[in-house]
Amino acid sequence: MYYLRAFIAGMILPAVLVPIISTLGVLIGRPQMLTTLFFHWIPIFWGIWNVLYFAVFQQMRLDVNVRMLLTGMALGLLLGLTGTFGLHLPERIGLRGHLRFLPLVVAPIAYALLWRYVVKEFNEMLGLRN
Repeated sequence: MYYLRAFIAGMILPAVLVPIISTLGVLIGRPQMLTTLFFHWIPIFWGIWNVLYFAVFQQMRLDVNVRMLLTGMALGLLLGLTGTFGLHLPERIGLRGHLRFLPLVVAPIAYALLWRYVVKEFNEMLGLRN
């Protein structure tokens, strides 16, 4: 049950945001995200990553806030690398030139902050101790 709660806590935020971002993408004329399976799997990745946090990363002898920031940053970097170089998502949504590398900077920073300030709170709400 412990890891199931960790999985649920990790996927709450992206499970809410993915449909909102998809809808906004369609409304502004960029429906390319809807055809990318990777985008729809992001909540699952977040859930699995939160389970890994409790199974592995929690053992690091760092302050809990630093651990959460590093955990989120690592996930942001992995997904940013996959999206940028593996799936060429920036080009598909219209980012060209040097801007196509923007997710490699934005994703780790955004994920680190979201992990620290949102996922940490969801973990605590579901009774998971950091």
